[in-house]
Amino acid sequence: RDHSDPLAADTDGDGLSDDLEFAEGCNASGESTVDGYVNDADSDDDGLADGIDCPIFPLPSRPYDEDDLQRNDVALAVGNNDELFNVDLQDDSICSLCDPDSDDDGLLDGLELSFNTNPFDWDTDDDGLSDSEEILIYGTDPLNDDTDGDDAGSGEGVNDYFQNRPAWDRHPQDPTTAKCLSDCEEAFGQSGLPPFESVLNRTSPTNPDTDADGLDDKSEFPPGCNGGNDGYANNADSDDDGLHDAEDAALGEDDVDEAGMGTMPGNDGEIHDDSYCSVCDRDSDGDGIADGPEVWNGTSALDWDSDDDGLSDFEEVMIYGTNPNDSDTDDDTAGMGSGDDNNFFPYRPVLSGHEYVEKTVCLSDCEEALSQAGDGPFGDIRDQSDPTVPDTDADGLRDDKEFPPGCNGGVDGFVNNSDSDDDGLHDGEDAALAADDVPEAGIDVPGNDGEIRDDNYCSVCDADSDGDGLDDGTEVWAGLNALDWDSDNDGLSDREEMMIYGTDPRDADSDDDNAGGGTEGVNDFFPYRDVETIPILLGHSATETISCLSDCEEVLSHVGVAPFEEMRDQSDPMNPDTDADGLRDDKEFPPGCNGGTDGFVNDGDSDDDSLQDGPDSMLSMADVPGAGVDSTAANDGELYDDGYCSICDADSDGDGFSDGEELHLGTNALDWDGDDDGLSDLEEIEYYGTDPFL
Repeated sequence: RDHSDPLAADTDGDGLSDDLEFAEGCNASGESTVDGYVNDADSDDDGLADGIDCPIFPLPSRPYDEDDLQRNDVALAVGNNDELFNVDLQDDSICSLCDPDSDDDGLLDGLELSFNTNPFDWDTDDDGLSDSEEILIYGTDPLNDDTDGDDAGSGEGVNDYFQNRPAWDRHPQDPTTAKCLSDCEEAFGQSGLPPFESVLNRTSPTNPDTDADGLDDKSEFPPGCNGGNDGYANNADSDDDGLHDAEDAALGEDDVDEAGMGTMPGNDGEIHDDSYCSVCDRDSDGDGIADGPEVWNGTSALDWDSDDDGLSDFEEVMIYGTNPNDSDTDDDTAGMGSGDDNNFFPYRPVLSGHEYVEKTVCLSDCEEALSQAGDGPFGDIRDQSDPTVPDTDADGLRDDKEFPPGCNGGVDGFVNNSDSDDDGLHDGEDAALAADDVPEAGIDVPGNDGEIRDDNYCSVCDADSDGDGLDDGTEVWAGLNALDWDSDNDGLSDREEMMIYGTDPRDADSDDDNAGGGTEGVNDFFPYRDVETIPILLGHSATETISCLSDCEEVLSHVGVAPFEEMRDQSDPMNPDTDADGLRDDKEFPPGCNGGTDGFVNDGDSDDDSLQDGPDSMLSMADVPGAGVDSTAANDGELYDDGYCSICDADSDGDGFSDGEELHLGTNALDWDGDDDGLSDLEEIEYYGTDPFL
């Protein structure tokens, strides 16, 4: 390399004449700046011809000023400029011509020119990273101290953690004199130097938003999750709430105020203040639901009770299934009354974590949820309503009507019992019968109407509204009046008719015989029912008398009430001809055997003459006249007038044969001497053997 060509002025064609490089070796050092190898165009193998490496004249294409042309050795770096300390060659004191890396930054001078960096300055952009670090390690721009333009780490103590380059064994002087700007700050942070030990805090100097969360690295550069717009720089969801940090920050950059504290109403804000802002607070309002699900579900992530009903959003979504955006999910207005009328929890009882400096209002969903949980006066399961169903027990009455605990009458039965009085009717059906207590029979209404004895319960809470002994349901199914103890006003209760006597409680005369339906004293022996006489009608005050019609009359006769003590006088209210004698009961109803068509009502042959009363009455409805009396011939009529009619007279003509025998024999039962021969029919047949017809 030291051999020159005597025929060539510039043996190696490097732009420097042989006279400048003739001395043996590469000697460019100290004051000798242009003595390279005479026969080696690139004496230091840095990729630049010697004439370019140490030009005699300025080259306008160089990325440095004329003053930077280093024909002498580059000075040792003090800050971000000049030549770094070379650990291999110690203080090389070598000029650029013979120094392949004039600034000792790790890039050959030739490479520096290709990258347009300054080969005489280890840190062309003065950001604290050497040109080789920027190009070969971090991929940053050596000509821009903030490659990604995010300004991260460029603050003054607030956002600036490496104001000077950290200690570095390649820098021969005090390393703190080298400033560390944005690329440097991010690069060392990315390397995990304190306080950036956690990978969550490490930013990329080539990406303005390392975690792509919508917040630039400058906002999130300080280590940790610090609130406001400052989450983790390398964690898109710093609080793991399902929202990117930018979405979180958009909710609120400040800590959510504590519910019930200061001017914050009890139903608003954060249940218990944890002093964390939304970007670092997984559950900003402390209601138990992360901010992400709240946003997705349309609830407020900054308000523990989005609909201000007294239930937290978590309770509504996860426990009760109510709508956290509607204070009355089922639109039944239950619990929305004033005072004790329909509002039993005007303020929410204790909610864990809530200080309650200002009370929490409890609206419909809250009232129903607390009732469903058995709180307060709602210990009975029948009082516990469902906040998601407007009619919890599906009885036809909305929950707002039945919300007050207990069975209270009117339209207020048990809210969770469709048949509050167990009468076989849904409460809605019961309430449709009557919303008020049924008036008492004989006091507020006629004796045959209303309730036998007033119990002060309304139909919805009264299994037997009219007190007749039949449940309201049974009465409705049977077509009876559940509000009237005596539906047909006959003097018998509906229960007596259905369960005891078998009569029709809808018909005052079940057998249509009109027995007992006559004028008082003639065929009406019980114009009024005596409730204190057997059969006793329990409970009836009888302030006003009870009319006793046909069924009642026959029943009283049937059970032997005076004057019907004799069994033959006791008629059957379900049979129009009790004794089947051909005479209806209304004909024979008066007690005794009274002649005409009035025999015993329960004896088919009242006079025991072997003739049923019907045929007997056809013989004669009057007493047969005495023979030889008045206009009756001596051989006609009754041998001796006994004053009894045929139906009650076994031997109407007194001849010794009963009427039935005479009909069997063919003789006249109304004439003692049918052939008028002076012998009675009995004498002719029984004694003389003569013909009673001749």
